[in-house]
Amino acid sequence: MQNPTLTFSAENNIICSSTSELERIHEAPYNVALLSRRIAHLEPELKALLGRQLQFQKSGSVKDIGIALQPYLHDNAAACPRLYTDVLGLLQVFEQLSSGRNFSLLLATIDHDMCRRFHTDLNYLRLLCTYNGPGTLWLPDAHVDRQALYHGGSNEEIIPEARHIQQAESGQVVILKGERYPNGSAAVHRSPSLEADEPPRLLLRIDVN
Repeated sequence: MQNPTLTFSAENNIICSSTSELERIHEAPYNVALLSRRIAHLEPELKALLGRQLQFQKSGSVKDIGIALQPYLHDNAAACPRLYTDVLGLLQVFEQLSSGRNFSLLLATIDHDMCRRFHTDLNYLRLLCTYNGPGTLWLPDAHVDRQALYHGGSNEEIIPEARHIQQAESGQVVILKGERYPNGSAAVHRSPSLEADEPPRLLLRIDVN
């Protein structure tokens, strides 16, 4: 499959200028909301994490996850207070956005293709942020063959024209609707491919549990 074109021109996505504007994911036309932001202040800590294998996974309330995450980042990266603050801040944004009380959070280094096939998630809402490496690939609804999607079709059948594939930027916050979101088509997406010589991705994923 060809490399994606980063045009971000699709009717089903909304480009947000603030975390509060991410609330627009609840509007009917949208199943993808994106917030571009600068994460230069995190670069020293992210650089320190390169080469380390992180695999933090925790379910619970925002408080529960925050209590577990702080010592984990300290033990694994000689303290990453700015990254901790950023992750916890995004979890709090997601709490407000989803009106959830219990969440599942993953912060991990990814050195393989997590899911090669375009798909939807069986959840309500998901937050993704790739701190390092290539971001999530997602599709404009107008160019998705959902018949192929739901009947085992290949990526080339699901999205016949690869030029329409979109890709999130590093550091960008992505909110995706899932199959359990009422009265709306779930966002179609997949993980990016990683070449053998590429450094691993550092991925944050939050779901309503």
